[in-house]
Amino acid sequence: MKKNIRKTVAILAAAAILCGTVAALTACGKGSAKNNTASDNSNTSQNVQIPSPWTEYTSLDEAVKGSGIKIEVPEAVGDTKADLWMAINGEMIEVRYGDAADIRKAILPSDSHDISGDYNDYAQTVTTVIEDNQVTFKGDGDKVMVAVWNDDKYAYSVTTPGVTADEMKALVASVK
Repeated sequence: MKKNIRKTVAILAAAAILCGTVAALTACGKGSAKNNTASDNSNTSQNVQIPSPWTEYTSLDEAVKGSGIKIEVPEAVGDTKADLWMAINGEMIEVRYGDAADIRKAILPSDSHDISGDYNDYAQTVTTVIEDNQVTFKGDGDKVMVAVWNDDKYAYSVTTPGVTADEMKALVASVK
């Protein structure tokens, strides 16, 4: 009887060791795969952000100094005064009027003259002349959302939630 108990204990111990080893190997294998996957995913799906090239300023004068680009803009668009001034040093300046409008001026880029940042497709695109500049209006129905134009040195844009063509013409004429 002692021999049977010893055999049984030995077999159970061996089985336990074997199960433990198999479980450990399996877990290690899975753990390794999991860790590799996690590290692989962390390299490709990390929330890596490119730093913004924009610098915010507290006034138009500061933004002009920061960008190196002089701009003339209206004090207000409708009833909304400018409340945000941003610049990318040596490249672009932007003035925001709450939700009423964004006005940009940039050193004329070589690849594109549309610096608006508005990539929507609009039902209508019309070109008009304002103060010797060909200005492209983009909009829907009787509302103009985007105006883009350039002179020999600079590209300009005005983006709005939608104004009449006459309002956009007046706004474009006020930007220098």
